[in-house]
Amino acid sequence: MVKYVKKLVPAYHLPHAHSFKHALKRGAALSLDQPKIDIEDLAVLQYTGGTTGISKGAQLSHRNLIAHNEMIAHWFKPLLTEKSQEIVITALPMYHIFALSVNLTLMYYSGLRIFSLRIQGI
Repeated sequence: MVKYVKKLVPAYHLPHAHSFKHALKRGAALSLDQPKIDIEDLAVLQYTGGTTGISKGAQLSHRNLIAHNEMIAHWFKPLLTEKSQEIVITALPMYHIFALSVNLTLMYYSGLRIFSLRIQGI
């Protein structure tokens, strides 16, 4: 709307930039060399909005994410069916730490389906 109807986005040029489609086309011919991953390696650099102080990036290791999943899975276990039929509604964006750690990683870990709401203005 802003770009095509109201025409409020000015024309720009990024020298040496490549489109996403171009990158996908070039990458399709490459093979992936799987890196060796240690449990202490950095898995996520989670941005924190600075609610209790200055904004920063929190470093989460693979061990941290696994431990967190195990803990929350234990808490949620009494609420889940054996066949994991539940659908979880996520109202927060996936970059929010609660949505990432509970709604995204735990739900994939538990085999649940996620319905993510996209609310205007949030």
